Amino acid sequence: MARSWVFAVAACLGLVGVAAALPDGVEPATHLRKRFESEIRCEPKAADVNRSWCPVTRAGLEKLVLPEEGRLYLGQSMSMLDGESVLSELNKNARPAVLCFHPGRGKVTLLASDAALLTAIRKSLEGAASDIVVPASLYEELVKECKVPYTRFGNEFDIDGTPDQSSSTLNGSLWKVGNSYVTASCPSSTRTQISVFAAVPVKPAPPPAPAKPKS
Repeated sequence: MARSWVFAVAACLGLVGVAAALPDGVEPATHLRKRFESEIRCEPKAADVNRSWCPVTRAGLEKLVLPEEGRLYLGQSMSMLDGESVLSELNKNARPAVLCFHPGRGKVTLLASDAALLTAIRKSLEGAASDIVVPASLYEELVKECKVPYTRFGNEFDIDGTPDQSSSTLNGSLWKVGNSYVTASCPSSTRTQISVFAAVPVKPAPPPAPAKPKS
């Protein structure tokens, strides 16, 4: 059975569309899969413009394999209001995010809205790019962010398979899906933060070539 590691003890157990606890026997991954499957077409030949979110439809079906320590991955994140449709929320508030891995700990950090960066991330999630190239200044910021000591408050998770009893009232899970990671957390009792990260290298753009001297 696939394992998911818990972010923290939860005030909001009903992921996406359920304000209270999930029905008995229903796992968060199962609930997420059904919600996204009902609104996004993910068949092999489907041309759905939102297919970069298709990893959510397979959350919890694979064995969780973690990357090497110190890795960071870029992805897209959305905050869903309970009871709202996936597509309506998706089109309103999707934004870039970074997933950082450290020994025994992990963290999801939302980034400033950036249409070009989101496009690059989505191309990678759709299999059209083997890495994500970002401006050197942004790459430096990402590395710096992933080195910030964890506060134990926020979108953080332990990766030892046990709940983090001393964190804030958040709940969430981490799943490996093909060449991506899916996370879900609860920043409030009525919203669920869902993120999909491309498990590909993030690289800084090379410096511009020096201008050729005029002859």
